[in-house]
Amino acid sequence: MYLLDTNILVLAIRNSTIWQQIQEDLFLRFGNTLISIVSEGELYSLADQFGWGTPKWQNIQSLLQKVTIVPIDTPTLVQAYREIDTYSQGKHLTLANQEGFSAKNMGKNDLWIAATATTTGATLISTDNDFAHLDKVFFDFMLVKI
Repeated sequence: MYLLDTNILVLAIRNSTIWQQIQEDLFLRFGNTLISIVSEGELYSLADQFGWGTPKWQNIQSLLQKVTIVPIDTPTLVQAYREIDTYSQGKHLTLANQEGFSAKNMGKNDLWIAATATTTGATLISTDNDFAHLDKVFFDFMLVKI
């Protein structure tokens, strides 16, 4: 199961060669693909900011119909958010940070996306290295280099 970060969704909407490679390399099919509802909101905002026209808006609608959108209104997801934020700040009461770790301020949307990966058990795929410190602690993380 895979959870796509918003930046991966942008690659998909653009049908970039990187997106095509991700699909091929991971045998990615939409039946095993999740996104956070936070990413849905970010995607709509980016579409407005980028001035995307009708074809890309149609791509967005088509994509959103193919993925499972995970809400953020469950107690387990809220607890995961709490754990990840505390850990990222280097103040978690039971999880020790790796040697050489320094506190990281994560964006609130990234925290919700990370919490979604944690609660679903999905591998988070992103072009954003801000999730790397959570790899193998809360979920599996796959960095896509662009």
